[in-house]
Amino acid sequence: MNADADKIREIAKQLLAEGTVEVVVGYEEGSLPLRTRPCFVTDPDDTDRLVWNASCRNNLAVYLRPLFEKPARAKEFTLPKVGIVAKGCDCKSIVGLLKEHQFPRENLVIIGVPCAGMVNPDKIKAALDGASPVSCSDGDNGVVVVTTDAGEKKLDREDCLQEACLECNHPSPELADVELEGSSRPAVGEKYARVAEFEARSPQEKWQYVVEEMSRCIRC
Repeated sequence: MNADADKIREIAKQLLAEGTVEVVVGYEEGSLPLRTRPCFVTDPDDTDRLVWNASCRNNLAVYLRPLFEKPARAKEFTLPKVGIVAKGCDCKSIVGLLKEHQFPRENLVIIGVPCAGMVNPDKIKAALDGASPVSCSDGDNGVVVVTTDAGEKKLDREDCLQEACLECNHPSPELADVELEGSSRPAVGEKYARVAEFEARSPQEKWQYVVEEMSRCIRC
């Protein structure tokens, strides 16, 4: 387990044990390789479920508003105290929710984690020459170490990142109440590069792009 994950577990355990929060929203290992899933921890002894790695892509801010909603059949309801593990982009979402008065700031404890960017599973799979990924971890000097059914493979981290991470201007969790030590990836100076590229296309090229994107729809 990496040092960031250990520190998140330590902070979450302390917050829950002291009663500062009633639940910590974080990440745990998913059922598929290169995936994590949201995790809601209420018991200090369960904080070992929490993880932190390059697959923590989900924006956990989406789960905050339901936690502060009064259940339909409840006669009485006290707003909970909630802890949340947040990257810089997650903090931006939390700021938006606070501006809309979705929940009170004083009921939220933000555990900020410096972010070096999250990997894209499709990019990793494409670079494995048919091997099946089992897990990945950060190596030295910007390398992602991918364990596969055919052995280990080292990939350049920048080649594996999500497009949104490559264009991120807010990699540091600036709103954090408790922030882990470490460095985030540098903020990108140029904003909305993909939007500018799309705007430069002809009407026919734009339409073809939309058709290709919509072709993946399964009407969920």
